[in-house]
Amino acid sequence: MILFFGSFNPLTKAHLKIAHKANAIFNEEVVFIPVSDGYKKETLIMPFKYRYGMIKATIDDEDGLKVDDIEERIFKKTKRQMKTIETLSYFNKPKLLLGEDNFKNLKNWYRGKDIIDNYDLIVYKRSDDDIQDSDKVFIIEDDIIDMSSTKARKALKEGEGENFLDAKTYEYLLRNDLLHYYK
Repeated sequence: MILFFGSFNPLTKAHLKIAHKANAIFNEEVVFIPVSDGYKKETLIMPFKYRYGMIKATIDDEDGLKVDDIEERIFKKTKRQMKTIETLSYFNKPKLLLGEDNFKNLKNWYRGKDIIDNYDLIVYKRSDDDIQDSDKVFIIEDDIIDMSSTKARKALKEGEGENFLDAKTYEYLLRNDLLHYYK
């Protein structure tokens, strides 16, 4: 099992490409783990139930991809956002899928060294920087995707975000009248 954490605000074509690529290479299910409403970040403007629903609507009929609401379920019980290592501990030997930017900063995360030492990491390269495979770090190389949720939000604000999103994602936003979150 491969866990893919993020705010997914919104879920972009890049997120989907990365998840599909990891699923194809490792032949393991990729599970999207959207952060809970307890995650305090200025750009996290869409409530969890819509981000979760958006992911579910987009990947529902896709083999090898699923979404889990574990962080929101725990947040509702404890009233605090789980740390990545805490969420990882709820699963049986998961791999952690992350972008190169997060990988480079992982040592600064809460118990980041424990994550590095105890979990297999799948890193999606987003630059020409040199990152080496190891027994615990697997590099996915592909066309560098210049697409982020930040850029998607900006494009949606300007009425042009459809190019950043899968058709099912965009349809979910329209059907549920959610584009106002990006205006």
